[in-house]
Amino acid sequence: MTPALILALVLLLLVLGAGGMTWYRVAWDAGGRDLEAIVDGEVHKLHRGGRDDFAVVVGVWHDGRAWTKGYGRTSSTDPAAPTSATVFQIGSVTKVFTASLLHLLSLERRVSGDWTIAQVLGPSVPLADAVSGITLEQLATHTSGLPRLPKFLERDLPMEHGKEAVMQDPYSLIRLDTVLAYLQDAPEARPPGRFAYSNYGMGLLAHLLERATGEGYESLLRRHILDPLQMQHTAVTLDAAMQARLAQGHDMKGRPVPPWGFQSLAGAGALYSTVDDLMRFTRAGLDGGPGLPQMLQATHAPRHDGKAGLGWIQPTFLDRMLGNRTLVWHDGGTLGYASYICVDRGSRTAIVILCAQGTGAALSGTVLHRKLRNLQAGLQATPQDEDPP
Repeated sequence: MTPALILALVLLLLVLGAGGMTWYRVAWDAGGRDLEAIVDGEVHKLHRGGRDDFAVVVGVWHDGRAWTKGYGRTSSTDPAAPTSATVFQIGSVTKVFTASLLHLLSLERRVSGDWTIAQVLGPSVPLADAVSGITLEQLATHTSGLPRLPKFLERDLPMEHGKEAVMQDPYSLIRLDTVLAYLQDAPEARPPGRFAYSNYGMGLLAHLLERATGEGYESLLRRHILDPLQMQHTAVTLDAAMQARLAQGHDMKGRPVPPWGFQSLAGAGALYSTVDDLMRFTRAGLDGGPGLPQMLQATHAPRHDGKAGLGWIQPTFLDRMLGNRTLVWHDGGTLGYASYICVDRGSRTAIVILCAQGTGAALSGTVLHRKLRNLQAGLQATPQDEDPP
């Protein structure tokens, strides 16, 4: 048997195994056919069959009403169950906000998605030919050709700071001068146009927006998205009130870990938020009314090769296999936190999952969305029937 054939068989087995696990997750429902029972069943899997020593909060907009519920405990010193006002680090869900910010600034004509890296940075930063023509919209849609993270960071950071420090808090160690220096040769950059997920690219986009407007990233978010939507508990920098409501994060082994810091790539994953705030954000894109909601809804549309909108990921093969063909979504993960949001205008459903353990929440969100679509109309949502305050 040739090595190529062996590799093909291994890949096939992995795909079949992942598919089998997914169908198990879809089929196994630990509790009836009402909204709360379905969510309970998915969180039970996140808690690995009953281990509930970390916080999970789920928010759902379904059948014309909002529903939220918290599970587990907020921290070892606060055994109370988390609520929709509990704060979590949301990791890469931040990217949706960064790309939405580009769209809103473009509508104000303060920037343009067609502007290139070279136009924004000017002659102050030497650029390789491979990256100088990359546009802001290509950064926002992961079609820039830039790598997920430059390989030299994986090589140099452990030597400079130690492997353990990099494992515990990698983005806090990446300096802005290092980010910009990469653009001088960018050895891993590929021709733009095809989807290739890039933390580096989205973090760079936030910095370019700062350069173009002369305003800080968090200030731009606050003025254009967070304040208009009354998202008062979403921020890059925690104030005392948010710090007091922060759920304790845990690594995959259940050990308490602090949130990640972001020195220079904040646009890739630095935000903290709550289910209440993220429900406001997803509802705005779902409603699509005049003003900001309509502007945010425009970010959902697929761009370029069709695998992403502005920040939003389009339905994947797994989504389509499960019938989730009209949603857009994003997930996030740091060492101690996981997140998932989706908006489906077809079924008028929005889902938010925030988890205080660095375990993937995307599969739970995907399966939960499939089950919600199958709910009969008019089912009652018992814990909370009103809009978020």
